[in-house]
Amino acid sequence: MSWILRGDEANLLGAHWFVGASFGAGLTRLEISSKHDNFNKIRQTMSIRPLDHNADSSTSPLPFGDAYVRQNDLIASFPERSPWRFGYQVDVRAVEQIQSEPLCLEVWISVQTTLLDSHPMISVEIADDSFAEMSAGIWTDAAKRTGVIMHPLDLADCRMNCSAKGLTMGIFGSFMEKGVIRRMRFRWIATSTSQPSHAFWEEQLQEFSGSPLPLTT
Repeated sequence: MSWILRGDEANLLGAHWFVGASFGAGLTRLEISSKHDNFNKIRQTMSIRPLDHNADSSTSPLPFGDAYVRQNDLIASFPERSPWRFGYQVDVRAVEQIQSEPLCLEVWISVQTTLLDSHPMISVEIADDSFAEMSAGIWTDAAKRTGVIMHPLDLADCRMNCSAKGLTMGIFGSFMEKGVIRRMRFRWIATSTSQPSHAFWEEQLQEFSGSPLPLTT
């Protein structure tokens, strides 16, 4: 099971889930759908975009550079280009559950500045679903069928905003000297269970917290 990549789009099809990805104009877009809905309805969409007070993303978006597949990873890069003072890379890895329940996508985001000092920030947004914090490091939608789990070591680098309209994560944002790379990871989890228990989400966090760093990072 591996990603199928065609230019700036990719997809991953498992027994129970479909994952689509697209890249362009600084934006990474991920969407998931399930066999339960006959793969005809998008369950949820995630958007990842850079923010830089030195650049206007509407007139000069950070360019999409390249994407490739390495083992179970889909990796896309957005290289630094003026007026942007940093570039970013996103790595989406489907954990083993792609063939079963639940769907678990591990997302790595890294930023790097090669030319100038900066305050890079990445915004991650899940829209059109009401989100709330279940407990430290866990945020779920109202039905608790989808959620985001932040690795404990990366909580300090994130600012979470939950509302009836969705979940927004502000990642990084502090000063970085040129030549520095910063990286963080979280998991995006979906299940077909009607309403998973609190224990289910706590177990997901515990497993993630104890997981080793992948050899491909």
